Amino acid sequence: PEAWPGTTICETSGSLEPSDDHLWKRNLSTKIVDGKLTWQHVHTTNGSTFFSYFPPYTYNRHLKLIADCASSIASERDINYKIEALGQTLQGREIECIVVGNGDKIAWVIHRQHPGETMAEFFAEGLLHRILGIGKDGDLDDITKKVLDQYRIYIVPCMCPDGAVLGHLRTNNVGANLNREWATVNPEYIAPSMERSPEVYAVLKKMD
Repeated sequence: PEAWPGTTICETSGSLEPSDDHLWKRNLSTKIVDGKLTWQHVHTTNGSTFFSYFPPYTYNRHLKLIADCASSIASERDINYKIEALGQTLQGREIECIVVGNGDKIAWVIHRQHPGETMAEFFAEGLLHRILGIGKDGDLDDITKKVLDQYRIYIVPCMCPDGAVLGHLRTNNVGANLNREWATVNPEYIAPSMERSPEVYAVLKKMD
């Protein structure tokens, strides 16, 4: 509830496919009434209307992003630029990591540990488009070139693909909050683990 003041529910009468992402809009009637988040909507046509806390970043769009990155990297012909599968989730989805840059410094940028926070992967998409020149025939601006000369960057666009597909807000498919799985703080709860949080386990293993 503390996060609700000023919140506006998002809605669309389009499909949930990436081609209709531009149809999402905010419902400005959203307000809190007696501790409940409420809004009004009038159906003007037949068909479905979808409501969401944030506009979804669908798994289909995620796969397209990975494919666009792969195509761009293939055109680079730079052996230091690559896409790695760090491991698999408990439901068998790949945990992809895009590696770019030729610098001596190491940087990791991870997104969407909480799968419902879709704006993180929208950011990842913008970041990857810029540093790979996607949609610009591979052309990079001067700042990007400078960063890539100084850093080797590891980018994980979606840490929790199972949770994203299942529509979870904060957890993977077995209820693990990945933001709490990076270290063991209680001897009775070992974290991360392949049985509960293989996503974090795989990323930490690569970091080491």
